[in-house]
Amino acid sequence: MPCLIYRELLDIIGMPSGAEPEQGAALQFLETAHVGPSRRLRYEPADRLNIITGDNSLGKTFVLECIWWVLTGAELDQPILPRRDASKSQPRISFGLSTAAGRSQKVTAHFDFERQAWTIPSNREAVAGLVLYARHDGSFAIWDPTRVKMK
Repeated sequence: MPCLIYRELLDIIGMPSGAEPEQGAALQFLETAHVGPSRRLRYEPADRLNIITGDNSLGKTFVLECIWWVLTGAELDQPILPRRDASKSQPRISFGLSTAAGRSQKVTAHFDFERQAWTIPSNREAVAGLVLYARHDGSFAIWDPTRVKMK
């Protein structure tokens, strides 16, 4: 019973600042509006294995770079930018994370045109564990939360 109350309380107020992150998390969904190559995109990965295929210039790399940003808070090669035809209120990136402790968090980021950056709520969960991004050209990137502090 006390564990259930603790989880419900954390869902309401979020993790205390400076708290150690939980042991891992998984992406539940990624949704973009007026960002990158499409007006709207919703991606819901399977639990274990996901293969993204398609012709050139359809947005596969864009989806992977958005996932990287969602999990790490860092951009890779290209910044994730709003579409040129989007109004200032339209661009957003929403995502859901499920933690190893069974909690889930939904977050929506909006683009701040003055700062040219995405705003993320301060109660966003940190993802513990390594994130590996393998690229089509054979290169890869690894994010280690013990070496990089999230903003």
